[in-house]
Amino acid sequence: KDTPRTSAHSPKCTSHQNLTLSDWITVYSFVDSHPTVSQIEIVEHFKSLKSGALNFTQSTLSRKL
Repeated sequence: KDTPRTSAHSPKCTSHQNLTLSDWITVYSFVDSHPTVSQIEIVEHFKSLKSGALNFTQSTLSRKL
């Protein structure tokens, strides 16, 4: 309660604010390897990664593809 306000994310937050080129290449590789998976399922897959979630929307994915 006595801590000052901050915009810093807590350490348990493992998601990225902006995806890097490397992140998008990983997403493209997954899309190419799983052609029958829907865009929504791809978004959910990357949101749930334990090694570091990648947060993006289906709309963003659609524009990037």
